[in-house]
Amino acid sequence: MNSFFRTIFFIWFLFSTNVGVAQLNEVHNNWLTFFDAYKVKGSSVIWDAQTNKFHFYNRAAFTMPIVPAGTFDIMQVLVALQLKNIADTHSVILWDGIKRAQPVWNTNTTIAQAFRNNNSAALTQLSNKVPHKYWKKQIRKAKYGKVLTEKLDGEFWNNGQFVISSAGQIDFLKRLNSNKLPFKNKYCQWAKKLMLIEEDKNYKLYAKTGLQELPDKNVGWFIGFIEKPNGIFYFATTIESTLPVPESFSMSRVYITKKILADLGIIVSK
Repeated sequence: MNSFFRTIFFIWFLFSTNVGVAQLNEVHNNWLTFFDAYKVKGSSVIWDAQTNKFHFYNRAAFTMPIVPAGTFDIMQVLVALQLKNIADTHSVILWDGIKRAQPVWNTNTTIAQAFRNNNSAALTQLSNKVPHKYWKKQIRKAKYGKVLTEKLDGEFWNNGQFVISSAGQIDFLKRLNSNKLPFKNKYCQWAKKLMLIEEDKNYKLYAKTGLQELPDKNVGWFIGFIEKPNGIFYFATTIESTLPVPESFSMSRVYITKKILADLGIIVSK
């Protein structure tokens, strides 16, 4: 079963496993105010894995595929570990000497630092060590997203050759968290550890951002899950804005998601 049909099956499964589950899903049109506050358009879905209930804003976008952008870094690391191109997440990537916008990108970096600093140039070095034919094999094996072209070139996760929907992102995150991806369990756990961005006595927040910069607009992702004593909650938020984007654009995907999570009582608004 290829990744596209797997996603369709996943959606069917989630909407049919529990009696009346389709009636439990809820659309929150009031969440529009969270997007409007940051002058962006977008979508968000929260999946309560315990009750199998979905909460949507802009439900139509749930199955609409777009490029994964930086969220693909999770796969980058998993494949690099599986192929033993890196020993662990403390492995060092050498700076290529090209100066870029962020100072943290202009130095040697560990895998963990590159992941958390969204250092796409450094992580692209990992991708370049993998033949593109092999990338297609890995994507198909992981049942992750959809390849749109016969050949994958360059930063295919950011240039339109490969896409994934919010449904696909949640499916992938669910399998990552339950060690059901075709990678060694320890590698999945290492990737998950890289995603831990916030924790307190009540929850742990695992997440990854993604950003695509186009000539006429920017598109952003914020995906992940929250682990609490009473369960796990998965999320995928997308945002977009025409140029020039608001100054708060990059952080708005995080802020909006947290407002939504707080609105559902999953976290406490700070």
